[in-house]
Amino acid sequence: MLVRLLGLEGLDRPGHRIYNVGTGRAHSVREVIAACERATGRPVPHGDGPRRPGDIVVAVAEPSRFRRDAGFEATCALDEMVASAWRWWLDNPDGYGARAA
Repeated sequence: MLVRLLGLEGLDRPGHRIYNVGTGRAHSVREVIAACERATGRPVPHGDGPRRPGDIVVAVAEPSRFRRDAGFEATCALDEMVASAWRWWLDNPDGYGARAA
């Protein structure tokens, strides 16, 4: 909610800005799968295979500009983020569309 409000405040400024909003910490695919399994209590079907051509080794949000401009810093750990997203999905199985109706 806070990020959405901060984004709306930015509409008053001329131009546009693009931000990475994250913690600045990388997580492997295996870490994300494990966090999803902990949050849902269910196994996540997946398969292991070789890296595909063009796959990047690591991608990390670099959130310093958002922290500087908005005064906001993401502080949740991966497990908290995944659990929050899972709770939202359980409460809103039809996504945002159901709220607009």
